[in-house]
Amino acid sequence: MKASYLKFILTLAVILTSGVAHAEYWVFAGTNCMEKNDSSPDMYYRYTVAYNSSSSATKTVVCPLSLDNTNLSQDSVYIGVIDRHPTLAVECTLFETNIYGGTQRQGDTKASGGTGAKELSLGKVSYYSDTQAYIECTVPPISSSSSTNQMSGIGGYEINN
Repeated sequence: MKASYLKFILTLAVILTSGVAHAEYWVFAGTNCMEKNDSSPDMYYRYTVAYNSSSSATKTVVCPLSLDNTNLSQDSVYIGVIDRHPTLAVECTLFETNIYGGTQRQGDTKASGGTGAKELSLGKVSYYSDTQAYIECTVPPISSSSSTNQMSGIGGYEINN
């Protein structure tokens, strides 16, 4: 179990860092993602990954994009997801809100498109001085045909320019 998890983490690290020349980037663990408005919390946090441990419910999680510099105009946002459900996808959307909580911009929803570890490119974030940004994802439940170690989840996410 430990060897396969280590292999997964290394694969996810390669996915999140390959193919892009990084001038500046910020990487966040999937464990920063929290369930959104749920009276029955089922997210399971292990190492750096946030998994949906529910056997019946798709969970919505919010992953904050917190930076100390608000002048990072047009930085690209990526998220590493683990999709282990045979028919449902992990889906993520980039949001920007104003300081009053109103949505200023909503990006296109991106889906994992099949099982395995995937990197989703969510587009660019503006980061004007009066905006906050976050990623919202839906994570499918454990498939009835899967064992308990076949949970879908969020491995990590990054911002780079």
